[in-house]
Amino acid sequence: MADAFHPVLWHLTADQIAVGSGTPAALPLGPEIPYIGSPDNVEGVVALSATRLLVVKYADGALYRIDLDPQAPQGRTITPITGATVPLGSQMILDGKRLVVPDENGLSVVELADDAASGTVVTRLRDPSFRDATAVARVGDRYLVVNAAWDLPPPYTISSVPVVP
Repeated sequence: MADAFHPVLWHLTADQIAVGSGTPAALPLGPEIPYIGSPDNVEGVVALSATRLLVVKYADGALYRIDLDPQAPQGRTITPITGATVPLGSQMILDGKRLVVPDENGLSVVELADDAASGTVVTRLRDPSFRDATAVARVGDRYLVVNAAWDLPPPYTISSVPVVP
């Protein structure tokens, strides 16, 4: 789980989730992912496998690959993903070999290399119904996008747009 306020990811075990309690383990993100003293840090995380994660840093849109390895210092290796940034990126999903990243203005779609060491923004999907896009899910041939109401009157809304081919 990402923590936009602290320079860590929180790891919850399957047992902790099943019983609904427990103390998660903190996985430090620094110094590889620069921390800033605001809630604009890592906001999106997806798992490529049980030992490989991808994260986006909200403030600058930098993407990182995190390889979990108990033998590595701090239990992980963090590598910047070159070639693509998604400023204001948030709760992203993995759609095949693509990251679909809400970026407050809509969705940015990033095609990943096989090793996830690089990526290319293949499209930035914009729609008049988007308003502070903050999360996305894929349902069939549609992306469902959560529109936040940070500085506007509630409610949060959902937009539905076709999946990018």
